[in-house]
Amino acid sequence: MKTPNTIAGRATGGLLILTLFLGACSRGDDEKAEPGRSEGTVAATASSSTTATTSPGAGMVAAVEAAYREATAAEIQYMSETGPFDPNEFKERVGRFLTGTQYDVSFKEAQRRRLLGEVFDPPGLQPGEIAPVVTIAGPDKAIVRDCEADHATVKASTRERVDPPLEGRELVVVEMVLEDGQWKIAGSTARGEPCSV
Repeated sequence: MKTPNTIAGRATGGLLILTLFLGACSRGDDEKAEPGRSEGTVAATASSSTTATTSPGAGMVAAVEAAYREATAAEIQYMSETGPFDPNEFKERVGRFLTGTQYDVSFKEAQRRRLLGEVFDPPGLQPGEIAPVVTIAGPDKAIVRDCEADHATVKASTRERVDPPLEGRELVVVEMVLEDGQWKIAGSTARGEPCSV
C-alpha cells in the first residue's frame, strides 16, 4: 500500500499500495527485527522456494506476506497506467485484494489519479521497494509493518513530480484480514516514521 510518498501510505494519505528483497523496519525501539524475519515466526525470502519454520503459524505468515506483495504490485501497476477510470477494471485488477475502508480509499484515489493523469514513475513495483514484516494477530487478522521506499507520482504528460519526495524509507502499518479464504488489505497507515531495511 502506498501513501502520498510511499506505497501503503499513498492509499490512506492520498494513495494506496506494494519485492524482491526482504528486510525489517525499525520498530521504533532499539530492537530491530532480523532481515527476512516475521516477528520471530518465519524466515522467508521472495526468491526462495523454501521456508524455515520456527512456529506453527509459518504457513500463515507466508500466505499473508504473499498476499500483501501481490496486492501492492497490482495496485502500483494499476496506478502506473493512464486512461479512463473503469470501476469494473479496478475491482477485477486491484479491488479483489482489498476490503472495507481500504477498498473505498484506494478506489477513490485510483479514480482521482486517472482523472488528473497522475502515475507512478517508474511504473510498477520496483525491486527492493517494499520490505514487509508480518505479525499474526489472530486466526483471521495480521499486521504488516512495511518499510517502504519512495516512489514518485508524476503527471503522465510532463513527467513532472507532483508529490513531495520522501527521504529514505517510511514505516507503513497495514491491517490484513482473512475474508472468504483470501488475505486482503483492510486498512493502512503511513506512520511518518523513518525506517531502515
